[in-house]
Amino acid sequence: MPDQVQQPVDPNENPYGYLGMAKNPDGSITRLAQLPGTPASSDPSNPFHLSKDLDINQSKGTWARIFVPREAFDSSPAKKLPLIIYVHGGGFILCSVNSSSFDALYTPIVTEIPAVVVSVEYRLAPEHRLPAAYEDCFEALHWIKKSKDEWLEKYADFSKAFLMGTS
Repeated sequence: MPDQVQQPVDPNENPYGYLGMAKNPDGSITRLAQLPGTPASSDPSNPFHLSKDLDINQSKGTWARIFVPREAFDSSPAKKLPLIIYVHGGGFILCSVNSSSFDALYTPIVTEIPAVVVSVEYRLAPEHRLPAAYEDCFEALHWIKKSKDEWLEKYADFSKAFLMGTS
């Protein structure tokens, strides 16, 4: 039997299929494809940046990944850098802070500006209906402000904080 050509999914007929999801009978969804991910890297030989993951709210499963340029760890005294709070794209239904495509985006931001980047992992819809993602991001802002994380205290200039995101 010859290979069948897969027809593109029409978003008007099957929005779930178009987004790489299947709707379950109970109304929940299954994401059919997992996007490649990149783990946090505290490897001091990384020439670009170091990163680590920190919980924001364990009960909600929200967390943040902090990126600091490699060169910041070598400067003495520590130089304060602009702080970028980044909300990852995906229409509040797809992707993650650790999606490889975002890691590739953070590297030049962290190294070329240079800046400290805090990327927020929020709950995804439709499992968590909006405004859950907005609430998670707002909670993350408060968490960043109150955080006693060593990297934020040592390297982030809170007087030069910026919000950024994609979608």
